[in-house]
Amino acid sequence: MEPFFTEPDNNGQPPENIRFEKTHIEPYQGTNRIKLQIEITPFLEKPNIEIEIFSKDGNLISSMSIVEIIEHKFELTLHLRDENPKGEYLLKTNIYYSDLSHYEIKEEEEQVSEGKADINIVDEQEKLFNIQVEK
Repeated sequence: MEPFFTEPDNNGQPPENIRFEKTHIEPYQGTNRIKLQIEITPFLEKPNIEIEIFSKDGNLISSMSIVEIIEHKFELTLHLRDENPKGEYLLKTNIYYSDLSHYEIKEEEEQVSEGKADINIVDEQEKLFNIQVEK
């Protein structure tokens, strides 16, 4: 395995050492969008990230899956399924690796045999944030 780095000074870590280092949430005022900035431990193997946002009453408002990220620092815009978002929300994120060794690819037919990927969650976090209504 050859590590992928965009910054030569990064010391990539194995999957079991990957953690969330920084998470910043910034609502775009007057819209149903938020900016999410994430920084994780530099890595040797590309991880996956799952992002979910829940309303105060527990309804899923937004979700996103990122497969095999290539940068350890990135930012995203998430759209909330609330027409007029306001109040308290819960961000849940996790970093995980998938073991796809249970799948068998048949080259001739280009089909994947049935199976289920094993998910290995290496870090997870929850963070509350508020969206205030402009006056």
